[in-house]
Amino acid sequence: MTTSFVGKREHKVDAKGRVSLPTNFRMVAREGDPNAEAGSNKCRILLMHGRKAKCLVGYSIKSYAKLTKQIDALNPYDRRTEKLKAIAHGNADYFDIDDAGRMGLREFQGLGELGSDVVFFGMGDHFEIWDPSAFEAVYGPSDADEDGDPFEAIGSGSGGKKKKKKKKKKRK
Repeated sequence: MTTSFVGKREHKVDAKGRVSLPTNFRMVAREGDPNAEAGSNKCRILLMHGRKAKCLVGYSIKSYAKLTKQIDALNPYDRRTEKLKAIAHGNADYFDIDDAGRMGLREFQGLGELGSDVVFFGMGDHFEIWDPSAFEAVYGPSDADEDGDPFEAIGSGSGGKKKKKKKKKKRK
């Protein structure tokens, strides 16, 4: 059972504006679609704007339902909630994955700044689709040192491995 969108994959967009969803992403999307056809790649995902419309953000049906539930629990009179609802609902649409594992990107005009090559980037409960140059500008190696070790946010460093403190030996 695959439960998270993980990894980075580069794919080409064909002449008809279609792109293949990476195999491991397809598995997560299919498992997250209660109406997916058994033994088929056919399933449905949801795409929306992300990071100031420079990329697309994709969710499985179940992940999007969870996101919607979280948004609905927020204060409906807060301007940030209104903005979040506009992004998550108004600027989003469902996309069908065909039996070959492809989806049409031209179906939703204005999503992202995508060319003939795209980067799929797993983010756990969702994934992002980027133009390669925009992806490098956001996630490239130049940002890595400025922000420190991101695993420190969960109490560990070095790629998720907790650092052990060395005990100092007492001299007699």
